[in-house]
Amino acid sequence: MKIKSLILSTAAAVLLAGTSLAMADNVLTTTNNSNDYSSVKVGPLCSGTLGQWTGPGQPQTKTPWAIVTSLCGKSTGSCNATLYLDPTTVGKTCGGSSATVSMDLSSGNISAPSSLDDINISTAPYQLTIG
Repeated sequence: MKIKSLILSTAAAVLLAGTSLAMADNVLTTTNNSNDYSSVKVGPLCSGTLGQWTGPGQPQTKTPWAIVTSLCGKSTGSCNATLYLDPTTVGKTCGGSSATVSMDLSSGNISAPSSLDDINISTAPYQLTIG
């Protein structure tokens, strides 16, 4: 299974009151234009979810950076995002075919795991493409 393009979509639409982050105007964005499905869960725990499954031709969605950092529990340092490759893991906590990517919360950069060798990383708006 190949993931053509991944853009982080939001499962949460509420920002925590009083959140003040340097990158609050930035977003993580994802889309999936292939026949494969993809999802991302962000957070130190499997239950910390950021992302819904996206299908072919679905519009891209954006996640405010404040939501990303809220789920990560911090606004600096690194936070792992788990890329789920198997649509059967929708709504589940952990399990399934997955790979972990690491996000630098200060810069917005995303690092690929060693198991994914052909990855293209660009910023603004933080798009991670695996082809």
